[in-house]
Amino acid sequence: MLFAHISLTALLLGSLAWSDVHTLTSDKNPSQPKAFRRVVVFSGGGFNSPVFLGMLEGLEESGWKSDVIISTCGSSISAAIAGAFPTSEMRKEFVKSEAFHRLLSTLKMGEVASSLQLVPSMAEFMTRPEGKVPDIFSKHILLVPSVFSLPELDRPFSSEGSRIVMVGAKIAFDEKEIGKDRNGRKLYQQMFLTDEKTAECLRNIDAPIATSFPKSAIQKKTDVLTTCRLSQAARASISDPFYMPPAKIGKDAYLAGSVDLYPLETGKLLGSEVLMCYSAPFDAVEQKALLLSFSYDNHERLRQVNDMEATHWIDISDSDSEWPKIGLNPKKQYGISLVNGVPTSRKDYLENVDKLWSYGKERAKEALRTPRNSKLHIRNKNSNNTNKNSVETR
Repeated sequence: MLFAHISLTALLLGSLAWSDVHTLTSDKNPSQPKAFRRVVVFSGGGFNSPVFLGMLEGLEESGWKSDVIISTCGSSISAAIAGAFPTSEMRKEFVKSEAFHRLLSTLKMGEVASSLQLVPSMAEFMTRPEGKVPDIFSKHILLVPSVFSLPELDRPFSSEGSRIVMVGAKIAFDEKEIGKDRNGRKLYQQMFLTDEKTAECLRNIDAPIATSFPKSAIQKKTDVLTTCRLSQAARASISDPFYMPPAKIGKDAYLAGSVDLYPLETGKLLGSEVLMCYSAPFDAVEQKALLLSFSYDNHERLRQVNDMEATHWIDISDSDSEWPKIGLNPKKQYGISLVNGVPTSRKDYLENVDKLWSYGKERAKEALRTPRNSKLHIRNKNSNNTNKNSVETR
């Protein structure tokens, strides 16, 4: 189990207040103290950063300030912003800034997103065989720069305030191996990108995906990286396979936090109170992308996590229907191409930011009003995001 490889670390967390210093223990003994008290776990969300920053504001206004923020995939942009700016006012000002708006609105779509290539490219993609070393290095939908040109996020992880932990995947193969049979080889190592002190809590633990899906392409042991900047870590964590090019940190190439999109076990390892997002399932293309890359069923993983226990659940199960109306992710155009979904108009952009922020803030406050581990408030449950035979009604 994931918790079996943790040593005591309280003495290494010298900057924590005494009330927040705990020792790490197995989740099977929840009455035993942990390294931190409060942990919030964000799943992926693309470029809809205001949702997760709104959640943090809602939690803080309700008296629930997180000691640790764990992020995967798109939510790592939010985590980087939270790590760089200590208050919600500063975070919102940054997200609404012309510089951040310009960065998102000027992202270029790849050739495969064009009207001439999207449909045939997707048809070919959906028929690709499993069990091969995947081509994650070419033909991307979105061309994201290898380095974010945002000096505000070009800073190291801090051991002060809320700790930030971003999930990423270090790539263990190169372009010369594309198309070869995988033959059970492990192609990725799950990484925790964080500060040095928090890293001591995460060294040498087993990857939950490798444990639950032993035939996956994920190595058994995770590792930590503490020398990168917030901007570098976020760029690595958002690097979804086939959607954008992998990131480079030093000599290593990184793929997204989608190596484990729902790291609830990591949250429970670190904290005694864990808030977890209850996520919606993926569409067929997204599901195929993760299966080809990591060789496990993401919906099976989502059902597994959503059926676990957490202190409270933040409902984003309707994100597949609600976020596209106000979101900042690429959008379909006439059903035959994809275009940048960030409004170029300042007015429209600011309105979308406010709506996304309010969504996250309201959902976080809603979660704190529910009884422990209650899922009665979850709006959308189906066979792709829960294994429960009897679906609770609201």
